Amino acid sequence: MIWNGPYDLRLELGNDVSSAQLLHYLVRFAASEDEQSHLGLPLQEIAHKPSPRLVHVIWKQEKINRAERNRSAALILNRGDSRYHRWNHSVCDELLRLSGISSNLQPTSLGKPKNYAQSYIVHVFNLEAIGIQAIRSSHATQKMSEFLEIDRSKSYIQSIERTAVRAIYTLGLDFGEVVLTADEGRHFIVESVKSTPELHLATARLYAQAILKFGKLYSSESPRDSSIMLGMDPEFLLVNPFTGKIASASRYLEAHGEAGYDAITRNGKRIFPIAELRPDPSAEPRQLMTHLLHALHRASDLIPDSSLIWQAGGMPKIGFPLGGHIHFSGMANTSELLRVLDNYLTLPVAVLEGRESGLRRPQYGFLGDFRTQPYGGFEYRTLPSFLVSPVVAKGVVSAAKLIAVNYERLTLRPLDDLKILRAFYNGERETLRYAALKVIDDLTSLDDYYKYEEYLLPFLKAVQAGKQWDEKRDIRPLWKIYSSKC
Repeated sequence: MIWNGPYDLRLELGNDVSSAQLLHYLVRFAASEDEQSHLGLPLQEIAHKPSPRLVHVIWKQEKINRAERNRSAALILNRGDSRYHRWNHSVCDELLRLSGISSNLQPTSLGKPKNYAQSYIVHVFNLEAIGIQAIRSSHATQKMSEFLEIDRSKSYIQSIERTAVRAIYTLGLDFGEVVLTADEGRHFIVESVKSTPELHLATARLYAQAILKFGKLYSSESPRDSSIMLGMDPEFLLVNPFTGKIASASRYLEAHGEAGYDAITRNGKRIFPIAELRPDPSAEPRQLMTHLLHALHRASDLIPDSSLIWQAGGMPKIGFPLGGHIHFSGMANTSELLRVLDNYLTLPVAVLEGRESGLRRPQYGFLGDFRTQPYGGFEYRTLPSFLVSPVVAKGVVSAAKLIAVNYERLTLRPLDDLKILRAFYNGERETLRYAALKVIDDLTSLDDYYKYEEYLLPFLKAVQAGKQWDEKRDIRPLWKIYSSKC
């Protein structure tokens, strides 16, 4: 069955009880906004006037013309469902392990308690938990709680949500049910994942609300080219060239401001060795680069010791991972957008990475890493610090803008190939370079590529040539940062 709802939503549903319950709530919640939304159409009537904002949700795969589905929809949720069902448990376990997620997906029954302190059922839709239930087990029985309040100020709720969202994303899904178990130390292990969970009334209600909320948010976006704002907070280290030791950034910089410091935890202790730049955001890559250069000069003014070497990249010093987070606002964050950023931005950058850079993964720099920000946007956190050179930085910010505007048109997913995924986490640059060539062709074929070609072309040529940055070098000469201090 196909249900055409409000907000350019289209759902692909089965004839099972869960689909019927979901449809019941969809019709009920949508009726007040669209009296014509309760259309249960036969499969052969999938033809729908193409819309630039149409979202097609695959709740249950039916025998539908896939080419027609792909042509008519701007965004397809749970496109990876059929691939997920072809994988066996060992493949899924490997995918999760590569991404740094503990898992045990061998077939089990919820009726067979394991030796864990607590279990949770987590329902996920588009990068957030929409429902969490606790399962309390004894040797003989299991008892399921009512839905917990999703209070994201609580660290254990954050951990539950983060693990479940990462599991769904890593397995190529956009929504589903995840069962997690926690040991005494609140370390979460993925026990099962269902792309199409069996629904009862309460969970059908949750998914119906989430689907309509997503459709409304996505369909109401302004034209992206002018509305998207980009920001960044790339990091670097200050290194004594004589001893090789790190000089703490907090010795020179404040916690906040255009040039400040950031913290890491080592051996249970909070330390502040990392310098972080926070240039003003901009809708245009060129202006953002101007702001970044201003932040670099500001850092130079605040750091009086000109003998210190400034190092960037992924991990110029073992145990000190660096990031180059890109901030987006003025658009909805979707798992599909994150996958395009992984394949069209992170993959080319990984070709250029220094030998040490990949050591930060998978604890840091795993695919699809993001954080929602209080200003309403989000930051993409997978990239290493692109301060290694102006060529890389210009390429990253211009590619980020080009991708954000056009991501529904960018359909290549080389990182879905397990061989390429292994190469990403193992730092096999030549395998990644070969995979990136088609991605580059796709990017340069976009109608508005010409707007960003000046910044993008040197970056893309470096990727094609398989060049590699040096994380040990001082980045200041590349940026023409010359201190007048002695």
